[in-house]
Amino acid sequence: MRGGRGGGREGGGSFGGRFGGGEPPAAGERPSGARPGGQRGGRPPAPAPAAPAVHGDPVSGVWNGQGRAEGMGEGEGAFTLTLKLEDGKLTGTLVSEIGEAVLENGKWEDGALSFTATTEMGALRCSATVEGEKMSGSLSFGGGMFELGFEATREAPAGVGPAAAADPDGPKRIAELLPGRRWVSTLVASRHVDGRVYATFDGHRSDDDSGYVFVSEDYGQTWTSLRADLPEDAGSVRNLTEDLENPNLLFLGTEFGAWASIDGGGSWTSLNSNLPTVAVHDYAIHPTRNEIVAATHGRSLWILDITTLRQLSAEAVAESSKLYRPNDVILWRREPERGSGTRDFVGQNPADAAQVHYSVAGRSRSLKLWIEDLSGEKLRELEASTEPGLHRVEWDLRREAQQGGRRRWAPRVSPGTYVAVLQADGATYRERFEVELDPAYPEAGWPEDDELGAEEPEVEEEGAAPAPMRRIY
Repeated sequence: MRGGRGGGREGGGSFGGRFGGGEPPAAGERPSGARPGGQRGGRPPAPAPAAPAVHGDPVSGVWNGQGRAEGMGEGEGAFTLTLKLEDGKLTGTLVSEIGEAVLENGKWEDGALSFTATTEMGALRCSATVEGEKMSGSLSFGGGMFELGFEATREAPAGVGPAAAADPDGPKRIAELLPGRRWVSTLVASRHVDGRVYATFDGHRSDDDSGYVFVSEDYGQTWTSLRADLPEDAGSVRNLTEDLENPNLLFLGTEFGAWASIDGGGSWTSLNSNLPTVAVHDYAIHPTRNEIVAATHGRSLWILDITTLRQLSAEAVAESSKLYRPNDVILWRREPERGSGTRDFVGQNPADAAQVHYSVAGRSRSLKLWIEDLSGEKLRELEASTEPGLHRVEWDLRREAQQGGRRRWAPRVSPGTYVAVLQADGATYRERFEVELDPAYPEAGWPEDDELGAEEPEVEEEGAAPAPMRRIY
């Protein structure tokens, strides 16, 4: 998608990726390949954490059950029952291959229990007896038209499980965190941490535009909200993507824009600096170019360099000053324009410049920023702010302006390795980066200025052309 190739997109960039399609499953619907009981195939459920039993409580806890009926295949009919007995009232949740349901009308008396629940198959009734750590009984659906027996074993003692959690803000079953059934917009396993799963829910079909973002650390058994400071006007959530390299870097696509978190969902920051207010339906991260592509409802793509975001953290920003490693620069060869018309479906190309980011925690007394080669020769001094915040400075790949006749001109550097140098309050920081040719034309040589679509900058003798600078916040 360089130099007019490809379709329209929002913002500049360098990579077009594949975007997922198809309809997401509804909450409670078992995705393809899932095992009964809500577990995905191939990974066993995480064991429940140990906790002291509540003396004299014969039923509270987590029960793993198995239905018994003629013709039932191996592995089918498994379910997990989480129960809590308090003042003679039985509450809890039932999780099975047909979804998750909250228990209703729960009763416990003289070693026998009963409850009802509403599932995708309709109303469910359960009656069972308990002897020690064993439970046996029957489940009936459709007003008794379908019935099967079951046996269950208590996996964890009373006091274990979200229904009996002492901390109201601790992990819970997903049914306890949602106001009702909501459409599953994302369900993705972490590529960095075993057992970690992310889920987002889109409630706009239920006239609910709240943002529902959750993470599980136990293979989906219990969940914690990552809503944090995501504002209400962000809209319903369409997508969550975990970064390929940094497990704490998350990207969120909502009805009205793009968001990022550098602390694993503890806080969210809008990325809509030059992105229109638009629904972001999906993300794709380039595996080598440090770029993320957002697919929007406007059928356009928006591309962002995330090299610096991958290095950001609360600790990094708190440092008195910090220089971040720049992304490598590729000088893409422009393609000639073909055809004509009243509508051109082209995209904005990335600048032929290196973007250097640095942060300052407090106002710096002295700060300098320059580019040098590997021999240490200073090639260009860049204008840099001493104000607190995260700053971006662009280097246009040119040396300091030189004397040439009556005017001065700035020659472009050759492909190779260069070093960004930040000197702040006596401390010096260095970060290397590469300047490369278009890999599609490795033998073409260094492109001429007209191929880059830029004129050789000439300045009056009074001074060199200042490098562009932008303060991020």
